[in-house]
Amino acid sequence: MTDSFADQEGNTVPASHYGMAGDWPLEMLITVMFEGQRGKTKLTLKHAGIPTAKDREMAGAGWNESFDKLAEALQDLPS
Repeated sequence: MTDSFADQEGNTVPASHYGMAGDWPLEMLITVMFEGQRGKTKLTLKHAGIPTAKDREMAGAGWNESFDKLAEALQDLPS
């Protein structure tokens, strides 16, 4: 799937629209893989195109926060 920055109307905008410095591509590729492991599911996410190590670190923190929220929401579902 692809990822991009968007305005309030959902239109793709450059990262500079949000004050992001650096050479961000307009669209970035995200690859999500699911793998069964001992009765559980392992999710691996690769986010290509993030320009610097600092940006990748911040994106990683954002993804981890999103996955933590997903895990919490899934715990609230009935069995």
